[in-house]
Amino acid sequence: MPGGAGQAQVFQRGRVGLSYAAREEGGAMCIVVDKVLDGPAKSAGILPGDVIVAVGERPIRTMGDALRAFAFLSPGSRETFRLERQGIARTAEVQPVASGTVAGPCMPMTTGGGDVSYVGTCRNGLAHGQGRTEATFQNPNTAGMVRLVYMGEFKDGLQHGAGTLIEISDKGEARWEGGFVDGLMEGEGRFDGPGGESYRGGYRFGKKWGRGMFRGSSGAVFDAQFVEDKVDGPFVMTKDGKRYTGVAVKGAIQGDVKEAP
Repeated sequence: MPGGAGQAQVFQRGRVGLSYAAREEGGAMCIVVDKVLDGPAKSAGILPGDVIVAVGERPIRTMGDALRAFAFLSPGSRETFRLERQGIARTAEVQPVASGTVAGPCMPMTTGGGDVSYVGTCRNGLAHGQGRTEATFQNPNTAGMVRLVYMGEFKDGLQHGAGTLIEISDKGEARWEGGFVDGLMEGEGRFDGPGGESYRGGYRFGKKWGRGMFRGSSGAVFDAQFVEDKVDGPFVMTKDGKRYTGVAVKGAIQGDVKEAP
């Protein structure tokens, strides 16, 4: 593990070629494989929808567990992934490949590939307290370059506390501000996107969750309850000076949308 604060060091990072997300199933959180790209994870037979139970000796129960486990993957090592697929336990042997470097006095837990820099305070070899990370990597979906900057509080290597996350890509700048817990937005927060999109309201697991107000790029504004980024329940939509009411279930509108008096 990296040492404490002091002179800048360079740490090698490994990647396996998958993304993951937190989900709630049966009242408990689990970490589920979201996408699998060409690379070690795909070669090892890991599929979208697999639940990640452990990586090596690290049990995975929360997003914080996953971020810590993936941050310490070493290029050329062999890691045993313990998974569940449709309730059946299985394992996959994965060999991470080089993903870039982390430069700084200690290690922040970051997602994505590319090179990362950290400036800030440390504790026990990990980012802790006030700090700033900057990462540059290639978006695997668009092949465009992305610059990701976080400024705010850290705890034991993870974004934790008040902070601002900025993503700059060929689409423009997107900005999230609010509270973070174990690397994800949690509680009240705000988002402003490059196409005029905006959101003010609750977050959970890094997703719009709870009461909030979302403005789309078309100018339509939804005042609604959100679950996993989707409108879920009764909503009021305002567009072109008119108000409409309706009901949605997991983002799908049910029945007619009526103009409000």
